[in-house]
Amino acid sequence: MDSQKFIIKNKFVKITPFTKKNITNTFIRSMNRPEINKYLVTKRFTKQNCLEYYLDKKKRNDFYYCIYNNLSKRYIGTITLHFKNNDAFVGNVIYVKKEHGSRASKFSFNIFLDFIFKKTDLKKIYAGTNPHNHSSNFNLLINNFKIIKKTTKEFRYILNKKDCKKFATYQIIKNVIF
Repeated sequence: MDSQKFIIKNKFVKITPFTKKNITNTFIRSMNRPEINKYLVTKRFTKQNCLEYYLDKKKRNDFYYCIYNNLSKRYIGTITLHFKNNDAFVGNVIYVKKEHGSRASKFSFNIFLDFIFKKTDLKKIYAGTNPHNHSSNFNLLINNFKIIKKTTKEFRYILNKKDCKKFATYQIIKNVIF
């Protein structure tokens, strides 16, 4: 399945494919804010490394999407699904601080996971977070991820397909050209 040909939306959020147009100065500034950046692997974002990351995701046909809050009328983060050694890993960044824990944050993650399990043959998805990133840890737990490993540097989670419980309805717009 081509990962970049869908828009997923409901009343609260719209999840659209990430494109080069999304690599704006506002996006880069948001990713470099200390309260966001302290939880990320990359510590300094530039237009160049954001472009390289985007091109790498596109080349590998990973899922890389933007999260748009329909209520506040702005982009609030990104959500990704990448593959490594036959395993799938999901991650999201909500880079608008006041959106942490919001309905848009929770619903975007939930409908994205449901969409992925319905459109792929995946049986499980992994996630990892910083133990101090309470918003991300909460978001994973309310979406039925189970903790499989805890260290002082990382919490590792798993979500089995049978445990993915959709709590938000959505519609899919197919074959969007970006």
